[in-house]
Amino acid sequence: MATAPKTYLDIQPVGDISVVSFTINKVIDEQVIEAIGKQLFSLVDDRGINKIVLNFMKVDYLSSFMIGKLVTLNKKVTAAKGKLALCCIDAKIADIFTITGLNKVFKMFKEEHEALQSM
Repeated sequence: MATAPKTYLDIQPVGDISVVSFTINKVIDEQVIEAIGKQLFSLVDDRGINKIVLNFMKVDYLSSFMIGKLVTLNKKVTAAKGKLALCCIDAKIADIFTITGLNKVFKMFKEEHEALQSM
């Protein structure tokens, strides 16, 4: 019997918005990031979801490889005429977004309800 692939994301619909929360606290392993990227891209490409809130509440560490996946996701959502918001980001991770200038690319919010309201 084949086992289902491990999911690293919890996806909850809130109206026409999908709130996607990470289920792990360290997003640094390349194979894990590939799996997360496939799950995220599938939301837009296969399921037609174009309003996504990414909740980083559980995430303590995020690799630059994952940030690249987020940039790609943002491009896919934008191409689908949708919106992407990030929320509940640890201060150290938020600093990385600021240093790289990606805080100007992504809409970032302290709380999930603020991200939802921005949609």
